[in-house]
Amino acid sequence: MDVRRLVQLVDNAFPKSISTKQGITLERKIYIIGDSENNSLLSDQNNNSNDDEIYWYFKDRKNPTVENIIKTQIFQLIDENLGKLYKKKSKKIYENDLDWSINKREEMFTSNMIYITYWDCKQNSVALFLSILSCEETYILENNDQGEVLYLYEIHITKEYQRQGIGERLIKDYLIEKLIKPLKIERQDNNFIGLELTVFSENNDAQNFYFNKIQMQYTFGSPRDEIINVMKRITRSFDEKLGEHCEDNKLPSLNDKKKQLYRKSIRKPEYYILVFPV
Repeated sequence: MDVRRLVQLVDNAFPKSISTKQGITLERKIYIIGDSENNSLLSDQNNNSNDDEIYWYFKDRKNPTVENIIKTQIFQLIDENLGKLYKKKSKKIYENDLDWSINKREEMFTSNMIYITYWDCKQNSVALFLSILSCEETYILENNDQGEVLYLYEIHITKEYQRQGIGERLIKDYLIEKLIKPLKIERQDNNFIGLELTVFSENNDAQNFYFNKIQMQYTFGSPRDEIINVMKRITRSFDEKLGEHCEDNKLPSLNDKKKQLYRKSIRKPEYYILVFPV
């Protein structure tokens, strides 16, 4: 999708400011990672749009201020909320031995990535942000080999403003209702599927949020839990204990042993891929 049009839709979908339960007003700023092609198309914007709250970063004409905000404040929020999990999973996710922060910072400057941030202006800090990218994905739905999605790369809120319903509002009211659904109508084709994202299998709070609050579902090609039978270690005490439950306290038969030798265990993947089709 044309990133210029997507930025216009984002600008219309997300309010200029939102309020917290503490009575703090958070002000919106949007940052877009452009490439050299976008640079030529948008040269009249001179790294900023006509809107003072929308900023462009071009890879061949860098904006040091935007670069610093993404590498420090936005990255810091990711680190505070998910840094430990990224560090643990980095090798399998990125398929290299580099530190997760190097991989993540490189990913954060993917061409056409859009950051919707809300600032605590009194503290001059990013209070929350979402990063989204329009892209093609495969095996989203059962009868769909490939389609276009709006991928939610990250959504993070500072601890001060968590558990106030802000995340649900951002995704349900703005991202889905005011951006993705109108985008589906505008596209007028079946190639645009909806919202997609990745969630760590160990992040139970996030899974509960996406499944129960947002009503998302696994993509057709998402990794799933695998139920496996794990064999127990056989010891003399195992035979004796099992024999206590057998008739006349006889030694357990082979069938009795087979029933007790295995326990079911769940092997979780590193992550799941979820979708909200529209």
